[in-house]
Amino acid sequence: MGELHLSPDARVAALGDKPLDLTAIEFGFAGMPRAHTRAGPLTRAAHRIHYERNYDVYDRSVDVHICSLRKKLGDESASPRYIRTIRAVGYMFINPDDA
Repeated sequence: MGELHLSPDARVAALGDKPLDLTAIEFGFAGMPRAHTRAGPLTRAAHRIHYERNYDVYDRSVDVHICSLRKKLGDESASPRYIRTIRAVGYMFINPDDA
């Protein structure tokens, strides 16, 4: 997507030619093609990482992960290139080439 390159099988991410050091949760968010509630992405990402554990999901913890991911992507909520906030719903990963 744009300059963002993801390789889910290898768990490798890069922005242009710069490797990104994403946490497991951030990698789980990356590339989500549709709008998700705040709880949805963290629950799914946590499930993929440690499916045997139960996680308490809080709205603010998702916001913190999204904020960190935006910083790593050089993205801004006011003019998003990769992560769009959907008011009263949550977040959606967008392809900057489709904008």
